Amino acid sequence: MYLVNVIFLDTETAGNAFPGDRLVQLAYKLDGGEMVNQLYQPPVPISFFAMSVHHIHPRMLEGKPAFADHEEYTKLPELLKNNILVAHNAEFDIGILRNEGIETPKYICTFKVAHKYLEKDMNEEPLQSRSLQYLRYALDLDEPGVTAHDAEGDVIILEKLFRKLYAVVSEQLDTTEEEIILQHMQDLATKPILLRHVKFGKHKGKTWEEVAKSEPDYLIWLSKQTDLDPNLKFTLKHYLGSNDLS
Repeated sequence: MYLVNVIFLDTETAGNAFPGDRLVQLAYKLDGGEMVNQLYQPPVPISFFAMSVHHIHPRMLEGKPAFADHEEYTKLPELLKNNILVAHNAEFDIGILRNEGIETPKYICTFKVAHKYLEKDMNEEPLQSRSLQYLRYALDLDEPGVTAHDAEGDVIILEKLFRKLYAVVSEQLDTTEEEIILQHMQDLATKPILLRHVKFGKHKGKTWEEVAKSEPDYLIWLSKQTDLDPNLKFTLKHYLGSNDLS
C-alpha cells in the first residue's frame, strides 16, 4: 500500500552545533517513488565526530555542489509543501533543512510515534530504546547491505518502520482511514513525550520513575536548569506533579 502524500527523508550533516550545522548528505523518496540520494559540499567544516558517525570525509565531497547550487534546493520546498515529511527525530532534520533555508509545513516523527505505541521487541521483551538503529533489529526491520547512519540506508529502514507504525496506529484507532491515521501521527509530532530512561549523569540507565521515587531532589534540581529539552521538561513536570516549571 502506497500513501500518496508521504515523503521519507533523512539527512547527514557537518556535525556543528545549531544554528551552524549544514547538510552533507540528503536522501528522500516519495512513497512508491524512486530514491534521491545526494552529497553536498557544506559551507562549514565537517567535525571529526560527525565523520566518525556517517563516515563522510571531505575528500568524498570534492567537486560536489553546495546544496544551494543543486536542483534539490528548488525542488524540495515544493515537495514538502505538497507532502508530509516522515523522519526519525524529525525536529533535527527539520532544523537542518531550516538552516538551508527550507521550511517543513507538515511532518511525522516516527520516534515519537514509536515512543507512544511500541512497547516490546519481536521477542516480547520491553524495548530499551526507540532509536532507528535499535528498532531496526529489535523489530526485525533489517535489510541486508543497508549501512547505518547513511542517509539512503536510514531512509530504507525508516520506510519499513513507518509502515509498521502505520499499521499499529490503524489498529489502535480502529480505522483504516488514511487521513485520520496520518493526522493523528502528525498531531503526536507536535507534543512532548514522557521519557522513560535517564540518558545522562549519575542515574544514567535508570528509569525516570525510579529516580523520582529514590531521589526526588535530583528532579527538582534538574528542573531549575536552563534550556531544558522540551521532552525532559515535560517528563520532570510529570514526575514532580508540577505545572509551573518555566
